[in-house]
Amino acid sequence: MTEIEIRGKLSKDKFDGLSNLLSDQCELVGHYHRLSIDLSPGFDSETKIWKNSSGTDIRLKKSDEKEKLSVKMGSFHEKERKEVDIKLQTGQFLNVLDFLEALGYDSGNPLMNKRNKLVENFHKHNSYS
Repeated sequence: MTEIEIRGKLSKDKFDGLSNLLSDQCELVGHYHRLSIDLSPGFDSETKIWKNSSGTDIRLKKSDEKEKLSVKMGSFHEKERKEVDIKLQTGQFLNVLDFLEALGYDSGNPLMNKRNKLVENFHKHNSYS
């Protein structure tokens, strides 16, 4: 399966339009709530800006009951980046956060969001079906 991630600022009207388009072209197969703490090097907690020239992003994620540590390598603006995930046992989130703090990753940006899993409904808009 290929994951496509779209980032950018959208007005409420543009967001609603994109949601309607995806609802028409895709099928919702699930959703989850995610708490993600970005502990990437160079984060300034006062300005909420990264000065990270390393190209390494470190994120601790909790999606409903699933927890993992994720490291992405490569420039943020690259088309593709290498990603390594370590799945954690449920309930290890705070222990790993303490571990990362002990290693010097003691500043980060917490994010909460809801994510939808969509699958393209090929037959819905394919003239050959």
